Amino acid sequence: MGSLVDVSINTNGIAKLGELICNATGITAAGIKKNADVECYKRLLMAKAENIISQGNDNAIDRFIYAQAHKKLDNILQVSQKVFNEFTEQKEVSSEKVDQDWATRFFNIVEDISDEEMQNLWAKILAGEIKQPKSFSLRTLEVLRNISKEEAEAFIRNAPYCIDDCLCAEDRMITITDYLLLIDAGLIAPHEELAINPETNKEEKSYSFRLGDKAIKIEGNKNTIMQRGIKIYSLTKAGNELIKLSNIEPSQKCIDIIVNIYQSNGATRITEHKITAIKGNDFDFDDKPIKVHFDSSL
Repeated sequence: MGSLVDVSINTNGIAKLGELICNATGITAAGIKKNADVECYKRLLMAKAENIISQGNDNAIDRFIYAQAHKKLDNILQVSQKVFNEFTEQKEVSSEKVDQDWATRFFNIVEDISDEEMQNLWAKILAGEIKQPKSFSLRTLEVLRNISKEEAEAFIRNAPYCIDDCLCAEDRMITITDYLLLIDAGLIAPHEELAINPETNKEEKSYSFRLGDKAIKIEGNKNTIMQRGIKIYSLTKAGNELIKLSNIEPSQKCIDIIVNIYQSNGATRITEHKITAIKGNDFDFDDKPIKVHFDSSL
């Protein structure tokens, strides 16, 4: 007989998810009950104006409100079901509880999200918060609740151009249309192009960029290499938190740009490495490169 529990699923994550669902549906139900009289009055006026109900047939309003409440609950359950698939045995889940105010705000938002692709996005946000509470701020939730499907697609489309939590602005990779969309969405800071230089490791005289799950390590003379930065658009706090959900392969074009810029600026060796850990703005990577892009000694 097979196991009753799928061993590939992280049960700690599922337990935290279950607790949140129970609490959230209770809070949501209480909220609906609390506002029932006000909502009923609004619906009654609207229904009478549209001749949907006849005088004395107020039960139609009750059915309408029930249908609306049922739809909200269904949206919550749809998102929660998608979260289930985000927990695997290999993924670490923090024992820290998700803040109740955060959970209330989250479910108040997703109860009105019915588009499946947007539900997928919100499911990843909830899974990320369960795995590591405080990953997404309340302000970020408010920014994301207002983004359109078109804006979300633009962000995902440009996620492969992320370098050190910024979007690469070299060689016009991001179109002006997407750039303006992401500014309006509150995901890109509204200012002119900036530039970043690789982080310096003085002991090893090496410099590194992070692109998704990869690091580009640059070795050479600091005074020569640091003369040229990478042009970028800086992400907002919401953009930075959202980009963490992206598992998209970094753009090969971004990698090539970094290699070409620093090879021409005097780098002696440029290698690509697998990132092993990300801690805030810092990251660790394997010493052994997965690819050597340039080595002046060869």
